[in-house]
Amino acid sequence: MPRILVKRAGALGDVIMTTGVVRALYEKHNGDCEINVLTQFPAVFERNPYVTSLTQTGDYDQVVDLDLAYELRPNVHTIEAYADKAGVDKNLCRIELFPSESDYAAIANAGLPEKFVSVHMRNHFWPNRNLPADFWIELMGHIIGQTDMAVVQVGGGTDLQFGDIPGKMINTVNKLSLHQSVALFERSTAYIGVDSGSYHIAACTNVPIVGLFTAFKSEYREPIGRTGPHINLASQIECYGCAETMPAPIVSYKCNRGDEECTRRFDPKYVYNQLMSLIEK
Repeated sequence: MPRILVKRAGALGDVIMTTGVVRALYEKHNGDCEINVLTQFPAVFERNPYVTSLTQTGDYDQVVDLDLAYELRPNVHTIEAYADKAGVDKNLCRIELFPSESDYAAIANAGLPEKFVSVHMRNHFWPNRNLPADFWIELMGHIIGQTDMAVVQVGGGTDLQFGDIPGKMINTVNKLSLHQSVALFERSTAYIGVDSGSYHIAACTNVPIVGLFTAFKSEYREPIGRTGPHINLASQIECYGCAETMPAPIVSYKCNRGDEECTRRFDPKYVYNQLMSLIEK
């Protein structure tokens, strides 16, 4: 039985996008293989039926090193770069996570409204995907004020959060595990957020997704093979997708304009209308 080691240190969204590669490798060997994964985000592979271990031990027949795979090829889809390194078909690499019954129970017992939109307001030390607080406030105002849906704020770390309004706005930032987030998104009427770990968690479900993209083009990061609907919205700026023009490997980010203007080029009313068109399909 061949032993395979798959390596991808981080970040969270990038590691989630390796899950489809792991399954494709398993199926390529008809299940007759041992796959170990080495990552800084082992929770991604909890209950994953295609992974034997999350440690690196002994010798391997194949080492699939996905660190720098897409950073060296910024003009192809991340999963395509991974699939090429692994020797599998990118179209067989749909990403997936495996929540437990207790994860679903936690969300079922959380007292959430019947209809709600999950909103991720990223606030990261790489500023190229941090949209202004005023944008999010206006967007959530449209959702709460013009529909019968509530807003559930999601995320972790230093992500933006604006407290609770009973029946209208619920704050779960830093309160949910990765797999509880999956269960939450499966309950959501829709999800909206930038390219981030949270976006890729949502992509493992069938929730309708509105993705907002700035320095990285959506065609290089959007979900592959998911059955749920999604709309990708690009920042309306001439340098949109600048990451593919940067010298490879892309392991840090610096705005060539020096002002992160791409993060300020989304119109909340337009995004709201796109969200509603997606929900109403």
